[in-house]
Amino acid sequence: MRSMINNLLVLTMQGLVAACLTGLPLHGQDTALVVRGKVYAAETGLPLAEIGISAGTAVVEPVSTGADGSFEITLTDRNEKLLISYPGYKPKTVFVRGRDFIEAWLLNEGDYTVSDAVQMPFREIPLRDVAGALAATRLTDFDRTPDPSFCQDLQGRISGLRAISRSGMPGEGATLSSRGYASIYSSSLPLVVVDGMIQKQEGFLNPIIHGFHHNPLADIDKRDISSVVLLKDAAVTGIYGIKSANGVMLISTTPPRGGKTTFDVSVSGGLSATPDQIPVMDASHYSSYVMEQMYGAGMSSAEIFSRYPFLAFDPGYLYHSRYDNNTNWQDEIFRTGRLYNAHMTVRGGDARARYSLSGGYLTNEAIVRNTAFSRFNFRFNSVVQVSSRLDIGFNLGYTSGRYGLMETGIVPETSPILASLIKSPLLTVYQKDQEGTSLPVFDDVADFGLSNPAVIVNEVEASDETSKFLGVSYVNLKLSDKITARAQFGLDRLKSNERIFIPSWGMASQGDGSAERSMKVK
Repeated sequence: MRSMINNLLVLTMQGLVAACLTGLPLHGQDTALVVRGKVYAAETGLPLAEIGISAGTAVVEPVSTGADGSFEITLTDRNEKLLISYPGYKPKTVFVRGRDFIEAWLLNEGDYTVSDAVQMPFREIPLRDVAGALAATRLTDFDRTPDPSFCQDLQGRISGLRAISRSGMPGEGATLSSRGYASIYSSSLPLVVVDGMIQKQEGFLNPIIHGFHHNPLADIDKRDISSVVLLKDAAVTGIYGIKSANGVMLISTTPPRGGKTTFDVSVSGGLSATPDQIPVMDASHYSSYVMEQMYGAGMSSAEIFSRYPFLAFDPGYLYHSRYDNNTNWQDEIFRTGRLYNAHMTVRGGDARARYSLSGGYLTNEAIVRNTAFSRFNFRFNSVVQVSSRLDIGFNLGYTSGRYGLMETGIVPETSPILASLIKSPLLTVYQKDQEGTSLPVFDDVADFGLSNPAVIVNEVEASDETSKFLGVSYVNLKLSDKITARAQFGLDRLKSNERIFIPSWGMASQGDGSAERSMKVK
């Protein structure tokens, strides 16, 4: 009897083991699923080809959509999720939940929704979860604007931010203020943070070139910017303390992206027309005006012609050819401006390492002669996933720029625009002989003591050469699903070399009896 019971127990155990072994593959076959579907562009409704489809957690071979936007992928779990991505479109996650046919619509990369992750200090969170006041924008459509500095393009695009151009000099950018001007004594500039590094927006103190303001944001190519976020109240700016009293503007450069390697090359050019001239008096009206002013001062005709013999317009006067002119000085300082801009971006990588490499060259010749701005920039952003919990990233940028400047302040001795408006039209640009033939030498300061505008734009040399390196490295450690630790290190180095040369010929004295200015070392 005991042997029969033992045999029965053995047979029962064998049956259970066989049932388990046969049940495992049957269970896997029950949960496997073949999913078919189509992917469309949300903006146009047209099917998208070559869109990458992969599983979120299971290890299955990824697929891509065909010419008609259709795809077919085999999943090992009915509760799997699909990851849909392609350069130029927002990545999308779709939960299968047992469905065998799925349709997906992809938004353009520049579109904003409440589900988008917005850049906050050291992290990204969905826009709908932000408690404080902020405004965000992307610069995807700024390629159509000719401004070398992107801060001029922010006007009207971010609520609460006001951008006012400093001058017409290329590259000087705009003065930014958040929510208006709170005081006439203190600054209203928001705190600017680029990839986690605080930038000095005020420029340099006591520049040797009157009216020039170095714009640190001009060192960033706007094609390298992915988003700009303006934080407005203490609920979201408290991490920066008192420096954020006027708000914080977070600028994020183009993040690295995995998948297929993509090349983006853009070349543009343009012309800047000469502006409408400010009406000024011609030679006849100017001479009549001068005579009236001298008569009003109590001078007689004999005294006037004795002191200023050229006002008699006597052909026998030795220097008659020097004053017998009708010069429009604005024609001597303005020209047609030219703009050339080239940029290239390479992005790619895999699940472990992603990168974004870009370079650009810009040259902008302004409408005032001998003024220009040129810039060469290079940027490399990369993220390396060391493990499922550890990421290491680098954001490195280098910019070399050169400003060809003219003084724009209220300095009639060296400001070409101001000098062209007050210079007498009776005078000539170049020296003339007694027969009235122009000589290849600029005319000197005449009786009224004003600089020759043609000398200012052709002989004065004012420049600022800059080189800047901005590097940020960071480490992200995921401690849990809700806790992440981050360590960040950065280096911001800017070198600026301002130079100015003012000749003595054709230039009025500047208060110290000479036309030269000593260099100031910063």
